[in-house]
Amino acid sequence: MRGAVHGSLFDNDVLVVLIVDPIERTIVNANSAAAVFYGFTREEMADLPLSRIQGPLGIQSHIVADGSLRTVDIRKIPSEFGGRPVEYWVVYDLTVCAEIRRSLFAEAQTWRAMMEHSRDGIVVLNSRGGVFAANKAFARMLGRSLEEVQELHVWDWEHVSDRAQIEGMLDDVDEAGHHFETQYLRKDGSVCDVEINITGIVLDGEKFVFCICRDITDRRAAEAAFKHRHDLMRYIIEHDSAGVAVHDRDLNYIYVSRHYLEQYEVREEDVIGRHHYDVFPDLPEKWRDVHRRVLAGEICVGIEDPFERADGSLAWADWECRPWYESDGSVGGIIVYTEVVNERREAQRALRESEERLRTLSDNIPDGFVYRLEMAGAEGPRRFIHVSAGVEHLHEVSVEQVLADAATLYEQNLPEYLEEIVRREHQAAHDGGRFTIDLRYRTPSGVIKWSRISSEARAVGDGVLIWDGVEVDITDRKEAELELARHRDELEALVSERTAELERTNAALVDANRVKSAFLANMSHELRTPLNSIIGFSDVLLHGMAGTMSDRQNAQIEMIHRSGMHLLSLINDVLDLSKIESGRVSLKVSVFDVGQLIRDVLRSFETQAADKGIKLDSALSGDGIMLRSDAMKLRQILLNLVSNAIKFTDAGSVEVGLDSRPEGGIEITVSDTGRGIASELLPRIFEPFWQCDDDITRMKPAGTGLGLPISREYAEMLGGTLSVRSELGRGSLFTLVIPELT
Repeated sequence: MRGAVHGSLFDNDVLVVLIVDPIERTIVNANSAAAVFYGFTREEMADLPLSRIQGPLGIQSHIVADGSLRTVDIRKIPSEFGGRPVEYWVVYDLTVCAEIRRSLFAEAQTWRAMMEHSRDGIVVLNSRGGVFAANKAFARMLGRSLEEVQELHVWDWEHVSDRAQIEGMLDDVDEAGHHFETQYLRKDGSVCDVEINITGIVLDGEKFVFCICRDITDRRAAEAAFKHRHDLMRYIIEHDSAGVAVHDRDLNYIYVSRHYLEQYEVREEDVIGRHHYDVFPDLPEKWRDVHRRVLAGEICVGIEDPFERADGSLAWADWECRPWYESDGSVGGIIVYTEVVNERREAQRALRESEERLRTLSDNIPDGFVYRLEMAGAEGPRRFIHVSAGVEHLHEVSVEQVLADAATLYEQNLPEYLEEIVRREHQAAHDGGRFTIDLRYRTPSGVIKWSRISSEARAVGDGVLIWDGVEVDITDRKEAELELARHRDELEALVSERTAELERTNAALVDANRVKSAFLANMSHELRTPLNSIIGFSDVLLHGMAGTMSDRQNAQIEMIHRSGMHLLSLINDVLDLSKIESGRVSLKVSVFDVGQLIRDVLRSFETQAADKGIKLDSALSGDGIMLRSDAMKLRQILLNLVSNAIKFTDAGSVEVGLDSRPEGGIEITVSDTGRGIASELLPRIFEPFWQCDDDITRMKPAGTGLGLPISREYAEMLGGTLSVRSELGRGSLFTLVIPELT
């Protein structure tokens, strides 16, 4: 908007406008009216020193090309042009007015001629306020003819003052004159802004009032536009996340934004007009050096620069300090922009840690790797943005090669398989969801291998798709399957032998899976012990048992403790599922109070529910319901169900119910008023590692996706069942039935 207003002002073919560099004291550009006024071409005026046009009266008189002197009045508007500070000079020619005033007392014919050629409106009033004489410019200003103007009195067009005020002014005005601004009423009812110079003169004993009237409607509009830009700029500054402070050359505060006051925890009344060093007396020397450099014209910038708050806490800020300039080009003071970036810094740190954990886990997948692939639309180019280290074992290429060129992997596929994966990617991108495909490819060393890819796409905006997937080596299994297929016709005579061999092969595969699960189960001690140490020692530090720590240290230790607990929970889920799969989970049967167990579980979630404003309640049919079963397994099932209910409930309540069954055993229900689950997704919620998208964030919820599968496995181990009913947007109801164990 600012550029549009200045452009309109500059292109005006009536107003004389110069764009001036206040520092170099040169003319940067001039409009057509200026070229006519000064007698130069616009090209000649570009880069013309101001000294070339300034007369003996300095800024009040200008010398034009023919050497004549013009009396001028200049209005300056600070702005920018081409990225540097400039001033718009609106030059008003007062030469004609001055000559007219002198000529009035010298010769009547001369001033009348000058009146007719003046661009300003001129009107001479008699002592009664009637029009004695007027020029055409004045008539045009009122939208009337000269004949109509001759019949008017000044109160017929004066829009601001009433008749009594006007008559008083006519009586008071003398040769000293008066200058003011007012508004005139045109014939069509519209109003124009006018600047007036009036002088009282006496001719032949009669008093006349000589008025030079200049239409300043455009100037007023320009000034209003400038004020609007100023107000808009202030609004933008006040609503920007950065804090802004403006100081004069002596480093006294001139202006501070709301964000600046909040960031530095000061009040406006305590800083405006005060010296910066008085407000912050302990300011380090480096900032004083920055201020000296900026006052000398330098621009200084800092990224994530630490500073200490008034309460002693440490914060980080991005800042920029730059000079601002007076109209004469001198440095008027400094402007400081600051933005506290604590949250951004912490988010970046957390992201780095999360990525590192993911990279560590994905790099240790046996016989496989995970990847993240970016595609610019279903038909666009592909680019891997993450590949784990296992790609080197499967495809004999480095991670760097794959990240540099996705074709490194795609072109290894045999032609028919390359066509198929491209087709499946296009179909999944169009229809949504995931796909799984077996591929055959040739490594750089010439080895033919098989792999299985499972991948799922998600849109991230602007037509870009992100594929998250995993590829595992299935060469041994595929080669066994293909070998069996090639010899199927020859196996009729060897059915028994080959069947037994196939069974042995399948058993080996099952054993291999069992060995894998057993290995993960056996790793529970090695994985949990160091994590428990981290959690335990961080808890010791948080409770002050190792001495007093600062708030910052407490926050960091608490972060370590939370991260350790979260990672331990994830590992426990994976290891619990592995133990179940490997058949290493045993039951510890005892008789216990089910109601007490439920109350203990609910107490562990009271803080979490309160933080979300959720009501956590129980509906127990009676106290003292005893059950012979595995209390630890039942507790784990309830912990998983209640945790999920709270996680996916944003408002309302979570309730746990308990009833005894006539045929023996118990029935526990966990209900919530949360987001619910779509009916088509219900069959999948008990699949390992499967998670339902968050309807609000469109992202996967935190966790492994193992809580419900483990809960169902435990329920079945206890001889019971775990079922669910849910309605999207209305909540879910999980029902757990557990019999008495003998």
